[in-house]
Amino acid sequence: MPGSGGNAGGARPAVAVALLLAVVLALVPAPEAAAARRVALVVGNGAYEQAGALRNPVNDAGDMAKKLRELGFEVVLGLDLDREGFYDKLATFADASHGAEAALFFYAGHGIQADGANYVAPVDVALTNTLALKRGAIELGTVLQQMRGETNLVFLDACRNNPLAATGTRGVGRGLGRVKDVRRDTLIVFATRPGGVADDGDGRNSPFTAALLEHIGRPGESVADMLTSVTATVLERTADRQDPWVNQSLTRKFYFAPGEAPLAGTVPAPGAPSRESAALNADRVFWESVRGGTASGYEAYLEAFPSGLYAALARDRLEGVGDGSVVPPSVPVPSGSDHAALESGLGLDRAARVLLQSGLGSLGFDVGPADGSVGPRTRRAISSWQSAKGYEATSYLTGEQAEALIAAGRE
Repeated sequence: MPGSGGNAGGARPAVAVALLLAVVLALVPAPEAAAARRVALVVGNGAYEQAGALRNPVNDAGDMAKKLRELGFEVVLGLDLDREGFYDKLATFADASHGAEAALFFYAGHGIQADGANYVAPVDVALTNTLALKRGAIELGTVLQQMRGETNLVFLDACRNNPLAATGTRGVGRGLGRVKDVRRDTLIVFATRPGGVADDGDGRNSPFTAALLEHIGRPGESVADMLTSVTATVLERTADRQDPWVNQSLTRKFYFAPGEAPLAGTVPAPGAPSRESAALNADRVFWESVRGGTASGYEAYLEAFPSGLYAALARDRLEGVGDGSVVPPSVPVPSGSDHAALESGLGLDRAARVLLQSGLGSLGFDVGPADGSVGPRTRRAISSWQSAKGYEATSYLTGEQAEALIAAGRE
């Protein structure tokens, strides 16, 4: 029929348009796919002109770049960058990180603390005085401002030494300092604690980067659990001289291994420790109580944790200690839920308790006078602070929590 023939003819263009639209939509990435992008800026500076050359940063950066590419990151790599080159790489990274699922900055080289700010150093930086440092180096805050991912991860193997600190220059600190006011969904990992100095290492990589390369990307392991393993490895390989440190404000778990997020409903509530993390914390608390003590202390650790994180180190120490005169404190082996025992095992002395009370007070939590007596008032303040930070509100401190409050008290 003529009428039906006209309708069929009119339908053909519509079908063609629909097919064309389907092809176009297939070529455009879905929003979820775009959000899944991961980008990284990896910098290794070792060939310093005036600040003392470093042997391993170029190796560290090159190996980290390779590892991150294997984990699905788009990598912007810079080696032995001067100030202009550093800014060029940073600009490329900032553009690439916009809207990405994760933005990561890894830096190996000289890191310097001056007047309360942290700086990463291009190879042409002049370190004659603080003004020259500020003109030639790049403040860490500038880098953080350019990180535009949903989750932002920073790894700083940058505390190897501070050439200015040795000159007695005013306002210059040893190592790097704690970052204040960390932006939400940002994790900053230092190779060692604030004010500490990290090893450059005798092998191809520094101890921190070597541990990071060893543990990063395990399927199904969150970045928080990964850092527990990294810290234990660094402590063991540096004979406890170097203790990695974390500033973080993450609201979600992050996994380096693609496609290995836990099943829905299996993620514990924020701050609730898993059975595994509680066991690791107990392991570390016990070790902290006996390290540097007598043979009996190391034997007690090995009896409690024969396959613990520090078992190999304890056995090595047993070979080098005599009968000794220092008796390590008696610490019960705490269970995962025994929060009071975990805190007791930290061995906080009065000075440390005063500092953590001062830290709570400076953060707006009422403890009354900072007298070193942790009574009900301080317990309530600890519980309120834990709730505000997303931790389990036990009113008793873990080692990491105590360190954070003590650092706040010092500041």
